[in-house]
Amino acid sequence: MCGHFIMVPRDVIELIVRDIEIENHVNVMPDWPARATDAYPGSTVPLVVPCTEGLRVADMTWGYTVSGKSGVVFNARSETALSETSMWRDSLLNRRCAVPAFGFF
Repeated sequence: MCGHFIMVPRDVIELIVRDIEIENHVNVMPDWPARATDAYPGSTVPLVVPCTEGLRVADMTWGYTVSGKSGVVFNARSETALSETSMWRDSLLNRRCAVPAFGFF
């Protein structure tokens, strides 16, 4: 995962979400910033997540809090992320989302 990304502005997301609402008849509009905003680990970011009605927008914290570490953990090695002892395994197998972003670095 990257260490910094640019969130998509509200007007662009509204167009996408409107298409989702028309398709699934679900109101999923969040209260997002009106312009592109930088996001860093520990930031609250809007994500598109699955739900029983289809898709919805949820504000979530970017990263995992791990006891014994300062800050949040946000990146994993692709070679070991699915190993039996990996903290990422359950999330990779059972918790997926879309992160609307203009770019990441």
